[in-house]
Amino acid sequence: MRFKHVCRICARGVYRALSAEDIRHRRITLIEVVVRCLLSFDYVIEHPDLPWLPTEPEKVGAFEEPGIHHSLMPVRVYRGAAVGARRYFPRGMPVVLNSRRALFVHADPGYDTATALRSWRDRHLRLWEALRELGLVGRGRRGGKRPETA
Repeated sequence: MRFKHVCRICARGVYRALSAEDIRHRRITLIEVVVRCLLSFDYVIEHPDLPWLPTEPEKVGAFEEPGIHHSLMPVRVYRGAAVGARRYFPRGMPVVLNSRRALFVHADPGYDTATALRSWRDRHLRLWEALRELGLVGRGRRGGKRPETA
């Protein structure tokens, strides 16, 4: 997949209006990440009735509320000059969690490998096991038209 131009919204004022001024997603990133985000967003806007958790703190808080420890959530540690930063749900894919279901979206723009999908799955396995114990496992139908509960 080749792109000649991509328009990114990085203006601080836009993010300030959304109360997300310091969000790290403002930064310029790889084109593959931009396409993955657009595909995810497409799925989200097809299902506006679902209670999406858009930010890392909202996802972590929602999963901790029913008693799921953050150690079971997917995490990536970024090593910086001083201290490593822990980022939960590092790929930023959309997530739904309510009293009836959990729904995870993995957007694949067509150039991810099976290895990438397995890696994403492996990072979520412990969380999914904890959700299964709570009776909150969910899934999306192939094609992404209508989410279903398990």
